[in-house]
Amino acid sequence: MTAPVRLQLSRKKGFNLQEHSRAVNGLPAVNCARPGKWGNPFAIDKEGPLGRVAVDNASAVGFFRQIFEDPEIREASGYPVESVSELRGHNLACFCGLNHLCHVDVLLEIANRPVCEAVE
Repeated sequence: MTAPVRLQLSRKKGFNLQEHSRAVNGLPAVNCARPGKWGNPFAIDKEGPLGRVAVDNASAVGFFRQIFEDPEIREASGYPVESVSELRGHNLACFCGLNHLCHVDVLLEIANRPVCEAVE
């Protein structure tokens, strides 16, 4: 199986996310930028859930990861944690440069974790 990757969105005329994604590795893509269901609620220098303010890209991604680790932040963010499995097997796209950390890196990791099969 081809591993899903992070893609960079573009506002260039003629850019087609699905065409770009399929050219990269044959997988469909999901737009994970703001605004939208999958966008990071922590933006740099803006108040996010629980009054947290990310001062840089690394802290915005760190706060985003905490949504999956801390029930209080999860509840305050309203993020669709239960739906992340919908992203499994898809390339994920955001406007962040590919040489920077991005919340999509977290989504790719979580959505594509190995699935444990029930033991009977």
